[in-house]
Amino acid sequence: MQKPLPQLLKEYDMPIGLFPEDATNYEFNEETKKLTVFIPSACGEVGYKDSSTVRFFTKVTGNLVKGKLADVEGINTKVLLIRNTLQLVNGKKEKKLHQPGIKPRPQPNPNLSRTHRPPLYHRRGLLFRLKTTMRRLSISHSLLPLPSPLNPSAVPRRQLFAPSAHHGIRSELAFSFGNHLIPHPAKADKGGEDAFFSSSYNGGVLAVADGVSGWAEQNVDPALFSQELMTNLSQLVMDEEVNFDPQVLMRKAHAATSSVGSATVIIAMLEKNGILKVANVGDCGLRIIRRGQVVFATSQQEHYFDCPYQLSSEIVGQTYQDATVFSVDLMEGDIIVVGSDGLFDNVFDREIVSIVSGSQDVADAAKELANLASNHSKDANFDSPYSMEARSRGFDVPWWKKILGSKLIGGKLDDITVIVGQVISLPDKGGVGLETS
Repeated sequence: MQKPLPQLLKEYDMPIGLFPEDATNYEFNEETKKLTVFIPSACGEVGYKDSSTVRFFTKVTGNLVKGKLADVEGINTKVLLIRNTLQLVNGKKEKKLHQPGIKPRPQPNPNLSRTHRPPLYHRRGLLFRLKTTMRRLSISHSLLPLPSPLNPSAVPRRQLFAPSAHHGIRSELAFSFGNHLIPHPAKADKGGEDAFFSSSYNGGVLAVADGVSGWAEQNVDPALFSQELMTNLSQLVMDEEVNFDPQVLMRKAHAATSSVGSATVIIAMLEKNGILKVANVGDCGLRIIRRGQVVFATSQQEHYFDCPYQLSSEIVGQTYQDATVFSVDLMEGDIIVVGSDGLFDNVFDREIVSIVSGSQDVADAAKELANLASNHSKDANFDSPYSMEARSRGFDVPWWKKILGSKLIGGKLDDITVIVGQVISLPDKGGVGLETS
């Protein structure tokens, strides 16, 4: 049995606080003394010397000798520094990481942050507005998902909602669904970085993946990961091992994805008995609307504001085990809206209810919702759900500007994917249809 990392470090006269507390996974060769430590929090603080560029560790490898860790290498090929604690990391010189008792602040790997957020706006009175890029400040790391707007407590790992009151024999149920995707204006040529999958298999399968655009900084197309992930979903949805379990489907599709990158993802699967099963990683979302009211809303999962949980090609990403998983008993006439954060960051729930309640066709509803989100995203004067959330997290104009009537405001440009499904009764057994994008 492998001994705890602090115990191993102590045996070699190393400070037990050498690595972050969450760095418990390691490999050690007794003969060569080669130590490899995996760091989930990807800790780092500053970049090249006096530069403000940030680079982060995901894995550290070095030779463990008495009192020091020699020939340290990071998995990242870029140079890494941690102020006052880490010397140049190039795999050649002997280094110290950081002194005992010093705990580096958790930060994300650069490719995990959504770096291509559009600017928000300062609006001062009714006279003019000043466009400004929102500052990226490091805030406390949280492993808890954001609360649902309907439920201030976090959604538990598994939650079964009370079934609807049904008497007598219940007919088989399925989704009638429509979808619409509007890419970010700057990414229209390639169709954006979102991808979706919809199928009439069993009662219906709806899934959305949102490629994390920060990978573009490393010359990686963020669309490739999300597209391959959805393609794998379409090929595995009827797999016997999946057994109509969205979490298992997520695991197998993620394992089969070879593209570099990461994506947030949500999978919703309706059984013909009316049970909706959902697995969600990140900030894609789902709303259930019954009789003109939102009766359920998913919560975001994020490390900190604007850095969501995500399935990744890298070890620092999340897995199917981090998914929020729940099931809901649906009834005929219920409407489900699944989308990327481009929808929910720009459209309020009351607007979603208004549109789907007034639409006669699910395809029209999906298109209308996507168009509304797109219009809001380009509106500098629209106080969007995203800008309101940003202000609640401390991203706002200075107090003296608030006195003058200024505040952080505006929509958020992004890829927008919307799938609208309505629960219908099945008089006869339907066929299987697949659609991916």
